[in-house]
Amino acid sequence: MADDPDPPRKYYQLKPKAFEVVNDRVPSQEAGAIPAGPDPGPQAVRSDRIDVKDLCRQAQTPGAALTPGGGRRERTEVHAVLKENYARARAAGDYDLHNLDDSKRRRELRRFWLAIVLVNVPLGLFAYKVGPGAALPFVFAISAMAMTTSVLVWKTFFLRTHY
Repeated sequence: MADDPDPPRKYYQLKPKAFEVVNDRVPSQEAGAIPAGPDPGPQAVRSDRIDVKDLCRQAQTPGAALTPGGGRRERTEVHAVLKENYARARAAGDYDLHNLDDSKRRRELRRFWLAIVLVNVPLGLFAYKVGPGAALPFVFAISAMAMTTSVLVWKTFFLRTHY
C-alpha cells in the first residue's frame, strides 16, 4: 500500500511592520511645540528655605496641606446618600456587636489537648524505654510525636473549617 503524499509545505512570515494610520497627526506648531534646546532641569518652587516650624504648622492644620482651598470640600449628594445608607444600617442593627458563642472553640481546644496527651504520652514513654537500646524505634516514636502534634496544631489553630 502506497503512502499518502505529504501535504504542500506552508510558508510563514511576520506581519507587516507598518501600522495603519487611523488619525491624522497634529502638526507640532498647533500642539504647543516643545523647545528643541537642552532641558533646563527642575525649577525651584520657593526660593526661601524650609523651616521646621513651617512643617510643624502645616502638620497641625486640619485637612490635606496641598489641596487648594485649605482642604475644605463642599458636601455633594454622594455624601448625603452615604449618610442615609449609614443611618439605615445603624437603625437595622448591622453595626451592633453580639456576644459570640465560644463553646465550639472550647470543645475543640479540649479535644486538642486530650489528643495530644493520649498520643504523645505513650509514644514518649515508649521512646524513653526503648531509646538507649534501639535507635530506629526511638526515632520512629519521636517522629510520630512530632507529626501528630503538628497535624493537630494545624487542624486546631490554622485550619478554620467550623466558620
